[in-house]
Order: sequence, then structure tokens, then C-alpha cells
Amino acid sequence: RSSGPVYSFGKTAQLTTDPGLAIHAAVSPDGKFVAYAAGTSQRMRIFIRPVGGGRTIQLTDDSVAVETEPRWSPDGSQLLFLTRGGVSIAPALGGSARPVVPPAVGMQSGISASGAPPGTVSSAAWSPDGREIAFVRADSLLAVTATGGAPRLVAVIRSNDFPSQCAWSGDAKWIACSVGNSQSVIPGPAFGNIATSRIVVVSSAGGEPITISEAAARLNQSPVWAPDGREVLFVSNRDGPRDVYQQRIGGNGHANGPAARLTTGANVLSISMTRDGLRLAYVVYTTQANIWSLPIPASGPVTIDAATRVTIGKQTIESIEASRDGKWLVYDSDIGGAAAIYRVAAGGGQPGAAELLASESFHLFAGSLSPDGRSVAYHSFRNGTRDIEVKALDGSAPVRVTDSPAQESFPMWSPDGSTIAFYDQVAPVSSWTVRRTGAAWGKPVRVAGYRVSGWLPDGLRVVGTGDGAVLVTDLATGATRTLVASRDNVQALRALSSWDGRQVYFKAFDARGRASFWVVPTEGGTARELVRFSDPTRPSNRIDFTQDGKRFYFTIDDRQSDIWVADLVRR
Repeated sequence: RSSGPVYSFGKTAQLTTDPGLAIHAAVSPDGKFVAYAAGTSQRMRIFIRPVGGGRTIQLTDDSVAVETEPRWSPDGSQLLFLTRGGVSIAPALGGSARPVVPPAVGMQSGISASGAPPGTVSSAAWSPDGREIAFVRADSLLAVTATGGAPRLVAVIRSNDFPSQCAWSGDAKWIACSVGNSQSVIPGPAFGNIATSRIVVVSSAGGEPITISEAAARLNQSPVWAPDGREVLFVSNRDGPRDVYQQRIGGNGHANGPAARLTTGANVLSISMTRDGLRLAYVVYTTQANIWSLPIPASGPVTIDAATRVTIGKQTIESIEASRDGKWLVYDSDIGGAAAIYRVAAGGGQPGAAELLASESFHLFAGSLSPDGRSVAYHSFRNGTRDIEVKALDGSAPVRVTDSPAQESFPMWSPDGSTIAFYDQVAPVSSWTVRRTGAAWGKPVRVAGYRVSGWLPDGLRVVGTGDGAVLVTDLATGATRTLVASRDNVQALRALSSWDGRQVYFKAFDARGRASFWVVPTEGGTARELVRFSDPTRPSNRIDFTQDGKRFYFTIDDRQSDIWVADLVRR
């Protein structure tokens, strides 16, 4: 237990009950109102709801915006929020918004599957006196006056991901941020994921960031400061589900003792505290995703009305891959706690029994079965970042294929089983191959500047997506062809070769965040839409899908979140 007083939860009350996502809750300084974002990844708006009951207010009249992460000014009269890559401010009870940090050049209103582009603002927070706003661009923490102007550099927070969810302490001395897994707070395909992150504290006068959360491979997010500036509350899954923790902070900005757990099994996504520290607004998040399948249409588009279940259970499945022989679906699932790798028989019909292939106390994702069926590759959080590992199904210990501070992820075996392709999620995204000679894996070789997601059957080319386009690269020459160009209304985010190599299937999302499957000839031609996810109650939010030559396999998701408020007691 940390030193000093510890908060405990008193009376709690649910504030929102609407289906869908209500996220980024921000309680007003006096505790009477909560601002939050609600909608879809392509149409999200800020709303204000009285805690004691009453009419919900829409903050702005911008009907096409993606508005996220509201923050109250210290006097409660204004709200800042992120929109179109920048920061805007509006009167707290609704009205015209004004930009205070301009959007990045060329930034669109939507959000990509890989998170915000490097030039956009990923976080913004008021100073305690309301005179400045701290904000993040790429790895730079900056501050600007609330009236606008030239920003000053506070600190550079070097990481393989940009900082997010920053908060200024009440005594104005410190700024806390979450570093890593920024995609999990951005509405979109990767929202709510559980990749690792840490909490850092930076002096508002400048200096090096200080990590105050445990170094273990866990999620740590949404820091808020207690009024005395000596305690940080945050969300972590270090003991299983997402819960609220309290960390005492010394005068030098370092953690003072271990963190204390304040909730158990609450599934909290983010938190916000009142000025007096006696009320907390928080988001409770639940998600389930199972695999469904649909015959590959000869023509289209068709809907998913005829889709059948492949898996059942209270679980979240993120990635799926069909084995080379078409007999198995390999997938990751958190049904047993930490995400592990399973397989189930491919094909339609009734859900089958799952077989566990690899598991650890930490998370394993994106399983890929070798062509000979003897080994499974996946990416692991064994060392806190994503690394590729291979585990033989005879029960022997896993072999580490990559070992670096990068984010090597989503391994894909070549058709002959000699090579694994993967991509590094650190911006700018790049793809690599690594070859096995005997039992030893060689040094990775960079092959493309986009997200490769599959091999062509000849083993000489790879296919993938970048900036919404479908791309094919010849590994011998390095030449890349564009099969489908990026379009404003439909963005391709994952592509796979057909079994015979004559066609490429790809999954795309439109301007409203709705998924669809398309096909295009491998040698070039017109793309045709095959499957349309038109039912908003049955979305396929993640970019992942696979096919076995006869059927498409994909997840159908159920993501729900609501806003709660709790009275806090110091003890």
C-alpha cells in the first residue's frame, strides 16, 4: 500500500445508458456536470449531462466532426476538445467553437486504423490557472496560451508511440501523461485494446520524463492528479481487469511506494476528478468479439445476414488467420484471462471446440500456423513491447525471432515455411521479413514502407495496405505496385491474396466507419464490392479478416461503454 491517505469509492451512480460508446468522461470542477464523447469513429460529438438529472446538451453544431477528449477549464466556463487534428475551445453549455491549436496540414476529419497521424494533437489539458494549454504533437509535449500563439516546448517524451491523456497537477508543477497504446483511446478499429503503456510525470518547467507506473508489461492509462499534487490516480490492468489505482508522488516527481488498488473488477476505461477531489467520473467498458463466416460471393455486394458463428463465448478475438491447408482457423482470445493463441476447425456449420496452442501469463496475439502445421508464430508482450516468437506444437519452449524496442507484430509464414513477414507498428509503419536457416533465425530485412498483411502463393511477392491503398511488392526487386488507390469515401486497411493468387481480397471502411469486403485482380483491374456490413448493430470494427478459399472469416463486435460517477472518500 502506498504511503499517505488512500481514496476509496463511496456512493456510485450510472449517468448514461444509451447503447454504443459514451467515452472520455470529464467531470466539471464543481462536480455538477459531465462532458463526454459519443457516436462512432467517424462521427463522434461532445455532450454535456447534468449529474443530478436534466437535459443533455450538445456542445457544438458541427454535424460532421469527430470531437473527442473534452476537458473543462478551471473555472468551468469552457471546454477544450480534440477535433480535426487540433484543439478547439467552446463555451461549456454550448456555442461556437474556436481553434486554439490549429489542425495539422492536410489532416482529414476521420481517424486511421493506426491512430492519429504524427502531426496531429494526441492530447490537450488546461493549466490550473487556465492561462495555458499543454498539448502533444508526436513525441513533443508543448504548451501554448489559451488565446493561441507560438507554443513552447516542455519536454520530448521519446517512445515507440506518442503520449496521450495528459493532465496538469493542481499546483502547476507537473504534467502526467500515458505513453504507449495511444490507439486504445482513439475511436476506431483498435479502440479499447490492451497493449502495454506507462504513466510518466514531467516538470511543467521542462525536464526528462519520470516513469511512475510499474515497468511490467501492462496497460497504464488515464492519469489524474489529486488536489494536493502529490497523488496520481490512473487506470491499469496489472492485476487482471482494468481498475483504478492510486500512486503517491514525492516532491521530486518519483513514485513514493507501490500503487494502491482502489477498485476490483470495475472494467474502467478512463477517469476524471473534480477540483476538490471528492467526485470521480469514469467510463465502464465492455467488449465481446467472436468469429463469424460467410461464403465468398461470386458477385455482390451481399449483406452479412447469412453469416454463421464459428466461435462462441464471452471473449474478445482480435486477429484470425486460416492455415495454409484451409483446415484450421488460428486466432487470439482473452477467454482465459490473458490473450492466448487457439485454433478451431474451419468451415461453416455449428461452432467447434477450440484447442489451446500457446499461452503465457502475459498477452499473445496474431497467431499464424506454419505451412507444415508443426509450429505457431505470434507476437508476444514478454518484454513489454511486441516481439515475434515461434512455438513448436510438440510442447517445447518458444523461440524468440525478434528482440528490439520496436513493435514487431502480426507474423505471416511464407508459403514454403522458410520465412516470416511482419510489420513494425512504430510510425512510420514498415514491414520486414526474417528467414530461418536450420533452427536459427536470421536478421530481419526491411521490405516495404507499409503494412504487409499476406503473401502471394508464389512466395515472391507480398500484399498489404498503406494510407488506404492496396499495394503489392516484389521482394526480389523491391518494386511496389498500387492495385487500388486510396479514396476519400473508402479506405482499404487489410489485404490478402486468394488461394490461387489471381485475386486480392481487401477489407475497407467507409466515411461512417462501416466495413466491407472487396476483390481486385492481382495484375490490376477494377475493384468490386463483395460484402457490405450494413447492419449497425452487427459491426466488424477491427481490420482483421481471413479466408480459406471458400469463406470469409471475420469478427462481429459488441462494444459498449457508459459513464458513471462516484463520490470519493479519503481514509
